[in-house]
Amino acid sequence: MKTRSIQLTVVMMMFAATMFAQNSSSNEVRTSMTLKGTDKVEIRMMIPDDEVVVLNVYSNTDKKVFTKRIKNKSNLLISHNIAPFPAGTYTYEIKNGKKIVSSTQIVKALGKDLVYKPNLDNPKPNKVII
Repeated sequence: MKTRSIQLTVVMMMFAATMFAQNSSSNEVRTSMTLKGTDKVEIRMMIPDDEVVVLNVYSNTDKKVFTKRIKNKSNLLISHNIAPFPAGTYTYEIKNGKKIVSSTQIVKALGKDLVYKPNLDNPKPNKVII
């Protein structure tokens, strides 16, 4: 089962890298997210020059539990450790000014791998957000 999970992660990372390479000349912020085990969220961002984005993480009560301001980075990998956070649903939101570039919910359960929260409007999870 772990081998299958590793293979799927590699495929998703290759897909994300391909998407970034194809769209590297765009002036839009591009993001992708990968969940790693029970406590790590990796977010890759392509940010055009002179743009500033903010990564916010909210708890299921809409309380901001993490924020990071990012500027002047072209290709960035953020590894966010949510081990200190209690079990629950967390929303990862990336904003460029007032525009929400991406918003993804994940579920953290004790002793289980992180999973994307299903979106009832879109049954496929947002593993890659473009």
